[in-house]
Amino acid sequence: MATIHDVARIAGFSLGTVSNVINRPERVAPKTRQKIEQVMAELNYTPNAMARGLSLGQSRNVGVVLPNSHHPYFAHIVNGITDAAFPTGYRVTLLPTNYLEEFERQYLREFQQKMYAGMIFVSRQLPLTELESYVRYGQVVTCENVGDRQITSVYSDRTATYRAALRWIWTRGYRNVAILGLRGPEHSETTRDLLAAYEYVFHAPLSEARFRGGVATRQDGYAAAQFLATTDAQIDFVMANGDDIAAGVYAAYKELGGPMPGIMGTENQLSGQLLHLPTINHHLETLGHIAFNQAIRPGIRHQLVKSDFVAR
Repeated sequence: MATIHDVARIAGFSLGTVSNVINRPERVAPKTRQKIEQVMAELNYTPNAMARGLSLGQSRNVGVVLPNSHHPYFAHIVNGITDAAFPTGYRVTLLPTNYLEEFERQYLREFQQKMYAGMIFVSRQLPLTELESYVRYGQVVTCENVGDRQITSVYSDRTATYRAALRWIWTRGYRNVAILGLRGPEHSETTRDLLAAYEYVFHAPLSEARFRGGVATRQDGYAAAQFLATTDAQIDFVMANGDDIAAGVYAAYKELGGPMPGIMGTENQLSGQLLHLPTINHHLETLGHIAFNQAIRPGIRHQLVKSDFVAR
């Protein structure tokens, strides 16, 4: 495969002149440009788009940092980001981390090197202060409430909606609630918000034994429900972190044949609609759409996306 060095050698011009033909053709004399372009055609040489962007100090690529795409929360946000990106000509690159800090730091270094026009952190492990230090290199967007920090954010009003959902559970007489989540409160603001809302409504903290972490898929929901059903027969309601996950909970309890607890999901997915389960809709695709538009425009902004409790 031909390189820019081959083009320069055969055409008889410097690397700088060849680079100008690729990136700034208006700066090159027509005869020189024509000769270099002819050599490029003969060698079937195609400039590397990423390298070209770096040489110009520009990029048409937005990096999306997320732990994985298995959980519906992340998948819905990514859907919103890609839908927003398509008509703009920007590319979207998914940057998985599995919540490992070294991966997040590597992607931030790439951002510093202008490989991405903007960065969207769907979820993170690094402290906000570290992300904030990279704002000087371009737009860094977080999908969480960052308060008055100098970093752009778009986020859901989780507390109010969690309280509304938990009041609905309380008023229907349920008192033995189990909650499923991806990460525990020591690592997740979402989980902390949910557990705080539970304590606010139920006037007592949730028992540690009734929180099951590491739940990301329908299969995880099924396994968590099997564990809960066989270890805590008093549970009368399961609050799942996704409608597909809630469907897994439903399948497990139905298979076991015992009493079916109340079940609630999130994100208003088709599975929850078919099972007629109550849910919380965080409007994550809207959130992703806004996050993308923030990532390609300068300026620090904080935007709230309203969420809804859907009773069924």
